[in-house]
Amino acid sequence: MRKDKIVMPSASARLQSALHALSQALEKRPDKNADTIEADLMAGRVPRYPPITMGLQIEPPAGDAPRGEPPPLQRLAEALEGAAAGLAMENPIRPCLPVGLGGVGFLATAFGAKLDSDNPAAATVVKEPLSPSELERCAEPDPLTGGLTPQVLQYIDLIKAATPEWLKLWLPDMQGPFNIAHQLMGSEIFLEIGDQPKRLHRFMQRITDHFIAVHRLLCERIGPARLHPSDNNRYRIAECSCNLVSTGVYEEFVLPYDLQICRHYGNRVAIHPCAGRHVTEETLRHLPVVRMEAGKVPCAVAGSFNMDEILPRLGGRKTVLLYMEDLLPGVEEQTARRYIEALQRHQTIEFYFGALHWRQPQKQSVVDLHRRLDDFYMACLGRSGDL
Repeated sequence: MRKDKIVMPSASARLQSALHALSQALEKRPDKNADTIEADLMAGRVPRYPPITMGLQIEPPAGDAPRGEPPPLQRLAEALEGAAAGLAMENPIRPCLPVGLGGVGFLATAFGAKLDSDNPAAATVVKEPLSPSELERCAEPDPLTGGLTPQVLQYIDLIKAATPEWLKLWLPDMQGPFNIAHQLMGSEIFLEIGDQPKRLHRFMQRITDHFIAVHRLLCERIGPARLHPSDNNRYRIAECSCNLVSTGVYEEFVLPYDLQICRHYGNRVAIHPCAGRHVTEETLRHLPVVRMEAGKVPCAVAGSFNMDEILPRLGGRKTVLLYMEDLLPGVEEQTARRYIEALQRHQTIEFYFGALHWRQPQKQSVVDLHRRLDDFYMACLGRSGDL
């Protein structure tokens, strides 16, 4: 008896189907176009649509080793197929694709680091730190050929050739100079601060030079017509590891290099402080911050700011604030509504709400809550004109 073969669509056919589906989704749900929301925020306006994203807790990996990177066209098709997935949670979506490889470890690979790619729980983390003396001896990385950059450049070229101009590109996770140094050295970096400060400064300068060179290269390769305009894409610095050092260490060993990157960015920066109180305050004090992240994090190693604490620290400037919080059981809606009303005090806020008890079985109740919060936001907007 003859059995009919199941014919799987080619990557090219999947790509065209996914492009059409994303285009249709954006056309049907203009209220969920994250770019429209962000354009309002960047212009200093209360968004015309709800700037609210909500998420379930991420389930731990199953334990199987991650598969190798799929062929580029297949990777592109899979990324496009997932581009509108946020709508299932009533979340805003972007006509945009990330081009990065290696996650947070992208730039560390240029200095000889190997990522723990066989570990499903930490596939983008440096597997084994290098000693400061090894790093000092390593050759200067070439921005064009160092680490994962060549694969990223090839992927950029593929996306530009295979997709229309309305689909924008999102840069790799560049992190920040101190984060990269910490990835590469591990805990040795804290000894370097006291024992070899000059050597650490030399290495921080090398990282900064490479960061700027790669950022310039990627932006040029993508081109102004395809580079996503978000400040959080073009001008980001992540300061996670700065939560582990004092204000004085930040000012001596990190700030000079952050300032160089800010000058390269055109005197603007989007900061990911990883919640830390002193990191938030120091970056707001010293850097031209146009976007800041904050949120109540009970277990944060260097503390965190809740909504009532962060707003006065923005000092009336038009900084876009991404406010994130895991809401407590039983008071989720009341808490979120109170935060939405904070737009009366600071117009440029977007929200990410999660909860430790929100898992897959609670998905529909979270979606229903999202819809009620969207309705509340629009009602507030209608009553006041701009909240």
